[in-house]
Amino acid sequence: MKKEIILGHFMSLFAVFVWGVTFSSTKILLIHLTAIEILLYRFIVAYIFLLIIHPKFKKIESLKEEMVFLSLGLFGISFYFLL
Repeated sequence: MKKEIILGHFMSLFAVFVWGVTFSSTKILLIHLTAIEILLYRFIVAYIFLLIIHPKFKKIESLKEEMVFLSLGLFGISFYFLL
């Protein structure tokens, strides 16, 4: 139980660190790249990272469910960058 709590704290600290670095990096990258380019590169890096940590694909249950997740991912981060 103690190991799980410590691991949870480290994972939370890692998430905060990555979020902070992402914010600072985006400010710097906007000097050289457009928001859409940064968005594309972030998606590519995230996709590769997710393939590394979980290489198995989930079978698609329905096209509607897949479109919901696709739109959530696309519009969520796109609105964040564009606004």
